[in-house]
Amino acid sequence: MRKFAALVPLSAVLLVAACQSGGTPEEGGETTSAPATVETAPPVLDPAVAASVSFELPAQMTENTTVPFPYLLGYEHTSWSYDIGAEGLGPDDRIFVTSYLMPEGTTYPDYESSLAFIREYDALIVNDAHEASHNPALINRQEGIFRFAVLRIGERTLYQRNFFLFNENHVVQVTCQWENTRAILIPFCEEMQETLTLK
Repeated sequence: MRKFAALVPLSAVLLVAACQSGGTPEEGGETTSAPATVETAPPVLDPAVAASVSFELPAQMTENTTVPFPYLLGYEHTSWSYDIGAEGLGPDDRIFVTSYLMPEGTTYPDYESSLAFIREYDALIVNDAHEASHNPALINRQEGIFRFAVLRIGERTLYQRNFFLFNENHVVQVTCQWENTRAILIPFCEEMQETLTLK
């Protein structure tokens, strides 16, 4: 079982998203927008307040500390980046896991309040997917939200399936990202998420 540090002690795990299909017209209605501008993220979270998040890494999937998640929101965080050693994948075809510690007192009691956080991420990346391309989802018996994303980077287009978990002021985001290799990457994402556990 592969384990990594998360953000805050978790007494009751609520939300993380299930695997949905991505990269089709049904998932991401396209509009015109400018490429995202990414600002410098704050320092990583003090490990003294870390809890535990664990999952089993599929074969051919390894952590790469030299390729950080490039789309971090401006909150205390810990983030992990994973290479997938399957033939045909490029450097941007990868999986990221990010844990955020939100300001004290922040809570997400319902779907709409959770969407407010997701819309912050949409604004950061200038998400070109249809604004309604989100839905409740389940993974490993945990409830969450799925959000599809389309990123325009010059003449290139990246796609993301983002899955968000909320517990009090702790937010976990799983990002499965690809350019032209959805069919290769998605099975790795699904296999990893089937074992994802927060405790």
